[in-house]
Amino acid sequence: MLINSLLLLIEEALPISIAYAYLCSFFHYQVNHHTSKNHKITFLLNVTIVLSLLLGLAFSSIRPTLTNMVEGQAYELALVLFIALFILFVFGGLIASTARISLALLSASLVCIVIPHASDFFVFMQSVFNIDTSTEIYTGILIGLGICFSFSYLLYFFCTRVLNHSTFKILLSLFLAAQIAGALTILEQIGLISSSLPLWDSNFLISESQEYGQLLKTIFGYDATPSIEYIAVLAVSIVLTSVFIFKLIPPQQERKS
Repeated sequence: MLINSLLLLIEEALPISIAYAYLCSFFHYQVNHHTSKNHKITFLLNVTIVLSLLLGLAFSSIRPTLTNMVEGQAYELALVLFIALFILFVFGGLIASTARISLALLSASLVCIVIPHASDFFVFMQSVFNIDTSTEIYTGILIGLGICFSFSYLLYFFCTRVLNHSTFKILLSLFLAAQIAGALTILEQIGLISSSLPLWDSNFLISESQEYGQLLKTIFGYDATPSIEYIAVLAVSIVLTSVFIFKLIPPQQERKS
């Protein structure tokens, strides 16, 4: 159970950790390294995550109802909706004219990515606690949280201290494209979009079920068994998000409050 809880925690918490690191990095650039403003924004984003976890718990309680709606596809459609809202809020926040609007929209995007992942983890924990309450579960959760927190901080450090602004934009573009491609995978799973056979299987190199596979999948949409549709959507998404971010994001300068 230690490994299962560890891997699931990483799978669900890693996208949140990466999104959080990128949002903090974005504001770091926009406020010109102003320490007090950075601390205030970080605090507000932390509060947003906590509130979103509570919303995720509430969302997990209505999952049984959703699974019986829209021919059993309502939950998956809700996940796609969360992804769409996440992308829209991020884009809106990136091009917002004032810091307040930007913070509000990007906080909303954080809510949209936290709720579904938190819901999945809460459902897993509820099912596990019904059959096993050993300390291995808690150990796996604590280790997973430590890994995700550490990676989030390291990613933020590299984005703001090591990498330049253009490289940060590339990483953000890849992350957003990965979320869009993930929506395609969900639609394929419920049969709303047809999918061809996988072009290859690279699980023998990097398995999606392992930590590195989950990391690569979250960062830039790695898929060990991709279809031609998945590759096409991922490639187009990378191009579109890159063009959007590089052309429309304001230059590195402090915004009006």
